[in-house]
Amino acid sequence: FRILRSLYNGIIIAKIIRKLKIDLVHTNIELVADGAIAAFFANKKHIWHIRAPVGPSGVVTHPLGHRFACSVINLFSSLVIVNSVKTMNTIENYIPLHKINLVYNGVSVDIFNNAKNKSILKNQFNTKQTDKIIAAIGYVSHIKGAVEFVEVANLVIKQINNVKFVFIGFSHD
Repeated sequence: FRILRSLYNGIIIAKIIRKLKIDLVHTNIELVADGAIAAFFANKKHIWHIRAPVGPSGVVTHPLGHRFACSVINLFSSLVIVNSVKTMNTIENYIPLHKINLVYNGVSVDIFNNAKNKSILKNQFNTKQTDKIIAAIGYVSHIKGAVEFVEVANLVIKQINNVKFVFIGFSHD
């Protein structure tokens, strides 16, 4: 049923792509092929952005199997972007390396290199100037390792007293 729905959605989206004269389609989720199928029907280049390890050793599994999912990604993509070496390792046996581009997610840390900004940050989190702050930045979810982050924080705090841990992000869990 999911394949038929993606096929139908892809046909509808392809019409919109042609009407709006869109040149490039970007899919930002591992398990939804609608945009990729639309790009195929509209004869446009497609980039598939994979943000989590896929397959048996990853956090994302496809109901039709890892090999099938990677074959679909390979078939419908001009380029595949991954955000970690671990994610790349889960697909590199099925998608040619020349199609895979590693782009790390991240934030500019320049704001924290300024002594005044560090002081503001430490005040915001009610910490001492000598405290070290370790942050998990991004979507807060069990899939992204939130539980492990808390477990590690608990172990570290028991041994080092000037370390503070914070989540910076949001969650729907």
